[in-house]
Amino acid sequence: MAEIKLVSGNSAGTVTAYYLRSEGSYWDEIDFEFLGNVSGEPYIVHTNVYTQGKGNREQQFYLWFDPTANFHTYSFLWNPQHIVFYVDGRPIREFKNMEGVGIPYPKSQPMRLYSSLWNADDWATRGGLVKTDWAQGPFTASFRNMRANGCVWSNGLSSCTSNNNSANNAWLSQSLDSASQRRLKWVQKNFMIYDYCSDTKRFPQVLVLTACLVAFDTQTKVVFLAIEKKATYADLESLKMLVYIASASAGYNMLQLMRGYCGAKYIGSKSKCVSMAWVCLLLDELVAYVTFGANSAAITGSMLAVTGAEALQWAGGASLHSYVADLLSLSSDLHPSRHSTITVLT
Repeated sequence: MAEIKLVSGNSAGTVTAYYLRSEGSYWDEIDFEFLGNVSGEPYIVHTNVYTQGKGNREQQFYLWFDPTANFHTYSFLWNPQHIVFYVDGRPIREFKNMEGVGIPYPKSQPMRLYSSLWNADDWATRGGLVKTDWAQGPFTASFRNMRANGCVWSNGLSSCTSNNNSANNAWLSQSLDSASQRRLKWVQKNFMIYDYCSDTKRFPQVLVLTACLVAFDTQTKVVFLAIEKKATYADLESLKMLVYIASASAGYNMLQLMRGYCGAKYIGSKSKCVSMAWVCLLLDELVAYVTFGANSAAITGSMLAVTGAEALQWAGGASLHSYVADLLSLSSDLHPSRHSTITVLT
């Protein structure tokens, strides 16, 4: 943790950084970066997580105070379960360890704590539109009370391996309680201004329809054969959505079976049967279309999370063929020789 007072006045183009980083070409990194702005405009807190030299997991926030007026505390919790970013003790972001579903997590490389102040006017302020005004210099950020409580890596061994139960290492198993979860949600609801998970322009393979159906979370996905694609572990909830849709379709099919049975038994007029069949056609086509759209979104989101965009081409085609099959089934149901309509939704 560290107490930091950021550059005051016109700080556009500058970045004050406070971060953990390992060595080498395939480094791990956990970033707090404070993006400067012109006078009167708010700072942006830019957070990122790198694993094996790959980042692109950004979330950005406004702050609920002026970070240039006084010192404020910024800290990381990094343990085997998750990474949590804190501002004045309030969690603003959680990056969970989801290695169980193939998402890489920084845990195998020791990292050191760094701080810096540097020029990044090619991207830091309004995407690089506002450049650093060097006449406003010198640019000064102040740090104090920098402290670290962690495992010391020496000669290939961690100091925590033989002392995991020590009270000093309670952070190794620290989690977010219900109150902390509420504070986290409050920050993300009111102050988050960018989340890479919902950036469809930058990552177009994250479909808008899927985003509407599935609550995206804050992870990224590295898929089989080391092909990196954007997704979130919550995309797997698409499978649950698919089960709900399929269950609703099955219930609708049961109603159709009952309607067909009752129609064949109690309606003696052929013309009445045909009229009923046309009405059912419109209802069936509507249900088939909604089912097709929902299934496509759920399958696409699930495959995106599990295997990456390269595996998505078949999903849309398969769902489209399913929809066409539904329509053919409906057409056959309207054949004059039929006295009832039974539609099977796939």
